[in-house]
Amino acid sequence: MTKTIANDSLRPLGAFERTIDLYMHRNPVQFSIVLNVVGTISEDRLEIALRHLQTVHPLLAAGIQQPVAGVEPSPPSTFSYSSRPIPIRIAANSTWEIEAAQEQTMPIETGPGPLVRATLIPALDTESASTIILTFAHQITDGRGALRAAQDLAAILDDAVLPEGNVPPAQEDRLLNFTAADAPASSEPPFDAAAGEHRHVDPLPPGRLRAFDASVPVLQISELSAETTRALGDRSRAEFCTVQAALCAAAASTLFESGERTHVRINVPIDLRSAVDANDDVAICFGAAMIHLERTPSATFWVLARDAAEQLERARQPHTLRAGALGLAAIAPTTADDAETLMLTATTADIEITNLGVTAPTHQNIETLWGPTMTTQVENEQILGVITHDGVLRMVNTTHNPIEGLIEGIHANIVDACTC
Repeated sequence: MTKTIANDSLRPLGAFERTIDLYMHRNPVQFSIVLNVVGTISEDRLEIALRHLQTVHPLLAAGIQQPVAGVEPSPPSTFSYSSRPIPIRIAANSTWEIEAAQEQTMPIETGPGPLVRATLIPALDTESASTIILTFAHQITDGRGALRAAQDLAAILDDAVLPEGNVPPAQEDRLLNFTAADAPASSEPPFDAAAGEHRHVDPLPPGRLRAFDASVPVLQISELSAETTRALGDRSRAEFCTVQAALCAAAASTLFESGERTHVRINVPIDLRSAVDANDDVAICFGAAMIHLERTPSATFWVLARDAAEQLERARQPHTLRAGALGLAAIAPTTADDAETLMLTATTADIEITNLGVTAPTHQNIETLWGPTMTTQVENEQILGVITHDGVLRMVNTTHNPIEGLIEGIHANIVDACTC
């Protein structure tokens, strides 16, 4: 695919990108990935590296050109090339927790771009690490794409020269050309991600939006030891489930313990990259599943985890992923009101768990990775970002309505489940 077409237009926004863009007209959604990099990184050195990164991932050098009001027929919103560098904010003597929370108070304007910015916390001395916070508008990428950008930035700072990339297609275009396993393997109906495998559960009241007021969210962080991280992976396999499913069980168990809930609904983003061969793209390429877990006398930690694993397995079936993404394209909203209704219907949950998985051990200059940190302006939301790097699983929960003991309870439930 060519990088640019006439008038520096890159391509129209896809249906999902447009839905997110409409939602963000009133509800800013940007998210951050935090990387601690070995050694001293100057602002000049970071600026040069970010310029290189923009050539590797073209949507990092894009803004959004919105339709002109009153023009008929209305042209689509388009990604347009931005020649501007990624802005850098210096936050000397601060911490990544303070600055990542602050990033949630400053919306990223869609034009003229770019739709990403960086914060640099310089190393205090040559023996300590520099911290870089990359913050992305959600129209241009998801968590897995942002993690790819962070890893590539680390490689560039380690003197790697990466090839120029092409503008990635919209996920609907990828899926239209995806034919493998389109048909279900059985006569069962496709998994309904929102309904939770057609279970009879009490309906969750419709989500409500909180007016964006630039208030600073609360970040709650925790990290497992390397020993516990290994034990979690080993025990999850032995229990015929996944680490993601175990995280769902840990969150549900903690929420059961903290209140009167008999059901917990967990929104889990589902990465589509492996299904459509888009592993290295910085772009939007995901769906979502709503996992429903019930509090019963027999619902031990690993019973809940296996239940979550079964639901996630069905949600990840290729025909289900394709049907969900193309179904959204068929009903794509055209107004901000409709986008808000659709997003609230799809994402209202007790907690969201965005697990970016295990990073490839290719960039030795990265000490730690955290994130994603994100808010979506939904009342009472809890968004748990998870990354496993260098054998250590790290969690950060972002919220305006903290639940006392939530992150500590998730950590403790994982430890207990792996040692019992």
